Amino acid sequence: MRVLIVNDDPDIAESLHSVIEQQFPRVFVTVALSGRAALQLLEDDATYAVVLCDPLVRGMQAKTFLAEARRIAPQAAHVVIAGASPDAARRLAAEVGADALLVKPFDMASLEQTLALLLPEVPTGRHPSERPPAAP
Repeated sequence: MRVLIVNDDPDIAESLHSVIEQQFPRVFVTVALSGRAALQLLEDDATYAVVLCDPLVRGMQAKTFLAEARRIAPQAAHVVIAGASPDAARRLAAEVGADALLVKPFDMASLEQTLALLLPEVPTGRHPSERPPAAP
């Protein structure tokens, strides 16, 4: 399984990468720091299962990026990571056809829970008795 992180902030991208890699050790994670770079990665290999996208990613608007990403990799689930108010973030996610939404600031347990729903066949790095806390 493959996850593509699309975020133009290298620190945030690296944090997301680290959490996913730690909690989903069988998932291969790739980072793109721009929408154009992400689309090139998808063109080169359209087998990504999940695309995590900040709608303010450099070089492209979220609608344009997600429409192209869906065209290239229609099987991928698209998760919007938005920093707007919860209502504005929900509107944006609906507008761009996102499969899931994470509103900043979010805790890593919310990210884990979202990915666990989107990647149910991939075991996490947690012991079976451990579960991430429920998202609010």
